[in-house]
This record gives sequence, C-alpha cells and structure tokens, in this order.
Amino acid sequence: MQQQQKAHPSSNSRAAAAIDRSSAGIALPAVSPLQFNRGDIADRASQKAVQMKASGAAVLQLQATGNSVAQRWPVETDTTKSSVVGTSGRPAKRTTKPVQEAIIDDIFTHGAMNALESILHGMGKKKALNELRHNNFLSNNSAAVCHKNSIDDVENTLVHYANMSTKVAAYNEHESWIKWLTHRDPATQVMCIGLLKNIRDSATNATPLKTAAEICVDAINDLIEYIDASSSNYYIGDAGTNSSIQSLPDSHYNNNATTQQAPPTPISVGLYEARLGIESVGGLPHLSPVRGNDASGDWIKNSGAGDVNGHGWSLVDLTNSKI
Repeated sequence: MQQQQKAHPSSNSRAAAAIDRSSAGIALPAVSPLQFNRGDIADRASQKAVQMKASGAAVLQLQATGNSVAQRWPVETDTTKSSVVGTSGRPAKRTTKPVQEAIIDDIFTHGAMNALESILHGMGKKKALNELRHNNFLSNNSAAVCHKNSIDDVENTLVHYANMSTKVAAYNEHESWIKWLTHRDPATQVMCIGLLKNIRDSATNATPLKTAAEICVDAINDLIEYIDASSSNYYIGDAGTNSSIQSLPDSHYNNNATTQQAPPTPISVGLYEARLGIESVGGLPHLSPVRGNDASGDWIKNSGAGDVNGHGWSLVDLTNSKI
C-alpha cells in the first residue's frame, strides 16, 4: 500500500497555517481537519535569539535578546576575553562542492527517499551533481538542501553544554548526538569528538593565556563548521516546507516507501533520540517536529513530503519511533 501524504492543514489551525505558509510565499489552500499539537508549535515560538556571555563561574551564559532565531556563527569573545558575542554569519557549507558531492553519493548509495531525490537519481550521478552544483535543479524544482537537525539547534545545544557545570557527566549523551550528526563522515566524526572533549575539559585546560571561555568558543565554532559540512545532516527536500519548519527538526523520511506510513531514516531517528538523551541529563531541551493527527493517524511535517497544494505532511507510525 502506498504511504500517504497529508493534503491540507487543519481548520482550527488556519491562522497558524497561514502564517506558516505565507512566510515561504505560498498561498494557503482550502483546509480540512487536522489537529496541531499546540505545545510543539509553542516550542518553536519560544526559541529566542541569544547573546552568549561568560563569567568566572559560568561559561557561555545565555541571555535572551529578541523574539526570533538569529544566525550567530561564528561566536567570539569580547576584548576582555570573558564574554562571547554573536555575529550574523553562518557556515553555508551546503553550497560547497565536497558537501554536494557527498549528498549525491548518499542518494545513489542509500536510495532516493522522496520525489525530488528520485528526479536527481534518474539523471544519473554525473548530471545530478552538475545540476545541483549550478543550482539548476534547486531553482527549477523549488527544492532546497535541508538540515535534518538545524544549525541553530546545533549551536544552541553546544553553547548550553559549554555552560553546564556537569559537562563530564553529560558528555556521553552529547557525543552520541555528534556521532549521528557525522554518521557517514568518519574522519569528520573523529575531529568533532576531539573538539567536544575540548569543551568538556575546558576548565581543566584553561591557562592564563587562554581562558575556558576561549577554549569553548574555538571548539564550538569549529564544531559548527564541521557539522555543517557533514552530508549526514542533509537531504534534498521542498524549499517552501523547509523554510516554514525553520529551526525545528526536519527529519528525513522514506516518502517513496510502499507502506502506508513513511518510515524515518536511521540517522533521523538517531538524531532525535540523541537530543532526548541530552535533555535527560540536563542539556538543552529538545525541539519537537511540527505534528498533527486526524482519523488516519499521526502526521509529521517534513520537506521530503513536498509542498504542492498543501502537502508537506507524512503519515507516521509512532509505535515504532518517536518521529
């Protein structure tokens, strides 16, 4: 049986859906019943742009400064080397040739998981890479290279970890998450684990010439750049849906599956469960995907389901996975 995609958002969530979709410049279609989980949507609304600071007792203290998520990479210390200030940049490694080659390799090695990836697969590997490299495919198909775990959440999670007084006790859960973020990139994974250990051991390794805050800042910036260059955290999906999901999880599902429910890929399951593990040891609380349910069952919004005439939802089986 062919797995289903949700056609329309819910009637009692029309205003939320209108805001959601208008942000991507997409007209809102007619609506039919689908219940949003208000608590999960509130998770996204509560995410704040932050200014990261450090004092003698607490490294990288978070302080809310606004009502929207800002791209802050790279973080940096101020002139006193005791606080961390944000910038407006981001790594943008997904536009580089090595990352795009790895994304195409993944599609041809592990199979196409949605209609857009199927188009690329049908071109043959050489042409698919050329179309992606020259942006022809993305622009012609309203497609995007989508993060499974947003870089906003990566940065916030690492900053929170650096600020924890229990970094040693919480290390294993953060390492598990790093391993999923770099699952298909063994060399990158080794470097990222080393950098995570630098954060864990920052207080011990601080010197008069390099404070714990500076050690953490260097490690966080390098980690963000390496993770943003890892194909493990990317897939090809619909640009409008990806934009509307913003910093929430945009998990990779096999929307080409012949089952009624779309199964999540192992990396997406691993990433979500690892973030739950981080939260369980006092780390940054996880973000939930945009969820819904109706008579058919449970739905999750994801870029792989597309965004044509209100699509963007996959029917999922939450008895086997949390996503």
